Amino acid sequence: MERFARLQDIAEGVADRIREIGDFKLVTYAQATNGEQVWKMLQAMTNLPVAIVAIGTADFDEEALKRQIRVLVFVVGTFQRGTAAEARGVWQLVESVTDRFLPEMTPDGLVRPEVCGIEFVPASWSPISSPGTVSACSLSLEGIEFMNVE
Repeated sequence: MERFARLQDIAEGVADRIREIGDFKLVTYAQATNGEQVWKMLQAMTNLPVAIVAIGTADFDEEALKRQIRVLVFVVGTFQRGTAAEARGVWQLVESVTDRFLPEMTPDGLVRPEVCGIEFVPASWSPISSPGTVSACSLSLEGIEFMNVE
């Protein structure tokens, strides 16, 4: 049977890589399709920092033999006043997540992290509008998946 990985498995795999960081009180994935749904989830969470993974978009090639997937990671922490030396803030958390998806040089050569056989790479991140008590950013990861033949 030919097929692609299930989107839920991809989202869970990305969340698992982020959990390994150990800096978040909660890492989960959501079947959210818009920012309002994500904010409703975040408003129910009181233990910050959190990271929420959602599938952004998928584009298929002409013959649908491969697809480019964009995964969104929402990183949210409490707003902390002070200098960079005094407070670990949302930027450090975003950098920690980004680092989990960058290639790493090992004695055996370059290792590219994979989730469900897909090499996701950071594409962009940006701050998102949030209440004054929290800092929030969205990070976009991109990867190309080739159809599997089972």
